[in-house]
Amino acid sequence: MILQTPKAMYGRVVGSLLLALPSCWCWAQSLSGNLNALSAYQTAGKNWHTASAVSVRLSKPSLFELEKGEGILIADPGKSTENGLISLSSYGDIRLTFDFMTTAGAKATIYLNGIYPYILADNWGQVKSSDQSNGAIPGRAPRQLINRAPGLWQHLTLSFRAPRLDASGKVTEQAILLNATLDGVLIHENVQWPVNNGREPTKATGPIRIDPTSGSIAFRNIQALPLASGGNQERLENDVDPILVQATSNTTLRSFMDIPSQRVVHCLSAGSAEQVHYSYDLDNGYLFQVWRGGFLDATPMWHDRGDGSSSVLGSAVFLGKPLPALAKLDNETSPWPQDSAGSGFFNKGYIIDDQDRPQFKYRLHGQLVSDAIKALPDGTGLSRTISLAHPTEGWYVLLAKSAVISEQSKGIYLINGQEYYIKLGAENTEKAVIRDAPGGKELLIPIQSTIQYSLIF
Repeated sequence: MILQTPKAMYGRVVGSLLLALPSCWCWAQSLSGNLNALSAYQTAGKNWHTASAVSVRLSKPSLFELEKGEGILIADPGKSTENGLISLSSYGDIRLTFDFMTTAGAKATIYLNGIYPYILADNWGQVKSSDQSNGAIPGRAPRQLINRAPGLWQHLTLSFRAPRLDASGKVTEQAILLNATLDGVLIHENVQWPVNNGREPTKATGPIRIDPTSGSIAFRNIQALPLASGGNQERLENDVDPILVQATSNTTLRSFMDIPSQRVVHCLSAGSAEQVHYSYDLDNGYLFQVWRGGFLDATPMWHDRGDGSSSVLGSAVFLGKPLPALAKLDNETSPWPQDSAGSGFFNKGYIIDDQDRPQFKYRLHGQLVSDAIKALPDGTGLSRTISLAHPTEGWYVLLAKSAVISEQSKGIYLINGQEYYIKLGAENTEKAVIRDAPGGKELLIPIQSTIQYSLIF
């Protein structure tokens, strides 16, 4: 069952989306040594090289910035007509995993067995998928369009069952894409995999081939692991008809939400037609996760008696355990409060604007706070505006907390090892501060009246 509704919905339940994975698969050592080195491939064209680190500036999204070294493969297809990279080793049934990063407009095709194509592409901000989208195979679009901004890493796992041939070389069973998981989301399952240009395989094994066609693309952590049991699956069957909530327009849903080591009991999730969504903890005024793709699985909420929870359908970026988003501090070195005790926090609910978007209201230390979050019109992320009813000094906003935070350029920050960006609004006059905190870093900014920033992912 799929629900499509623009109005607010309230209810109980929903556990996490269960992706049934084969229980009989066993993984061994990598089949091919170090696939992150050019030495694992046939002679590479001049457009291929390596780096120890790579990044993209939001102000120049079509260009990689590289640090010399090894460990990351880089393809710049514009520099040579010999674009392809072909592995020295051949493979049969494998589980291929890797991280990849694109520049704006980049596209490449990776071939398993040398002839079975899978598309990697920059579709940042796009809403509709096709058989040419990121994660597509010929004739079949991915179940969801899962993307990240240029300069952010994505993780892909492909489980491939090679074709079966008889002694004469005739194909008796076609190749199967058992599953493809992109950033934790199942986007293909049990798909007969068409070969490139309709060619028939002549043997059951073949190389991995990467053909970049536009832009630049980076690869790291490449592993080809053997698929045990001939790729046979033991699947967990679920006879429950899922209840999915899709956001075809601005949509809100109240539920419990399970996050690592915690259940958020007063959670509001908001979806948008731009397919950029978020979850907000009403007990702290904290934005704790964002995602794009499908909106929510409400099966645990509404099936049978339910348990009150919902779960994310798309690929979530977790922004941290909920804690107060604002605080009154003696100075910028004062420790950030871990809960709202002693602050007089009082949730005043939210209002719905003329486009069905929530605007949150709460009182903190006697100050009335307004918090408005909305999808950016181009679908590239979220815009957030926090305002104080009575301008004053000594107040700070916690923009981000993670293991690693770096300032990429003026007003633009890269968070948690290239997981998302924070971009301060041009009208902000205050300067953000990166400081040490237990477990990593915190990004704070003083607020006297209003702060606006964007979360780009």
